[in-house]
Amino acid sequence: MKCESYFADNGGRRDLSGQLLQWVTKVYQQVIEAVPNEAREVRGIRTVYAPVDTIGCVEIVRAEWPANPDEPGTLSFHAHYGVRPPGVQSIKGTEDVMVALCRQLVGARYLVEQREAAQAQGKAAAARSFAERDEGFFRNIWYLINGERGLRQAAAHGRAEEAVQAAERVRALSAIVNDLAHRSHSERVHQW
Repeated sequence: MKCESYFADNGGRRDLSGQLLQWVTKVYQQVIEAVPNEAREVRGIRTVYAPVDTIGCVEIVRAEWPANPDEPGTLSFHAHYGVRPPGVQSIKGTEDVMVALCRQLVGARYLVEQREAAQAQGKAAAARSFAERDEGFFRNIWYLINGERGLRQAAAHGRAEEAVQAAERVRALSAIVNDLAHRSHSERVHQW
C-alpha cells in the first residue's frame, strides 16, 4: 500500500494515518488476535504495523473500484497517481521494518544459542565427570599407563572449550538484542 497517500509527515497534503490504522486493524483483526494465541511459547512475539512511504513524492489522486468483469461479484482497483513537487524520492519508514525484522531474527537466534550453550555446558560437565571418575585402584593405574585417562581429560577440555565459546556467542547476541530492544520506532509504528 502506498502510505504516502495517508500520511502528512513526509510532504503529504492530508493526514489519514489514524484512519489507515483503523482500517488495517479492522481488516487484520483475526490475524492480530491469532498471533499471540498461536505463538505462546515464543517470547516477545508481536504483530507490528509499520507503514512505509515507498517513493514519498507519489500519492493517489483518485481511486476507482469498478466491477471486475473477469470475476463477477468482485471489484478491481484502479488508481490515478500524482507526483508532489519537487518530485524527489523521499522513502520513509523502512528503518522501522528493518528494526522489527532484525529484532525477530536476532531474538530467535539468541534463543537457539541459549539452548545450545546449555547443552554444551551439560556435555562439558558430563565429560569432566567421566574424565575424573574413579575406576578403582588398578584400573586407574591402567588408564594412566595406556593413555585412556589423558584421552578423557583431552575430551573434557575440548567440551569445556565448546561450552565457553557457546557462552560467548550468547553474551554477544545478548548485547545485540538489548541494543535492538532499546531502539525506538517512529511515531507511525503500532504494535500488538
